[in-house]
Amino acid sequence: MPEEIYNASGINIFGKRLKSLVFSTDLAIIKNNNADGVIAVYPFTPSNIH
Repeated sequence: MPEEIYNASGINIFGKRLKSLVFSTDLAIIKNNNADGVIAVYPFTPSNIH
């Protein structure tokens, strides 16, 4: 992570201070970083077609 992240104030969520987040669905990216949290969303739009 960039040095600036360690100087940031961050946000508190459930008593834990988060300063860095990763937004990805790629497991290799999620595994190979030192972010405080991960935001992962399902990459496809749900459809009602049966």
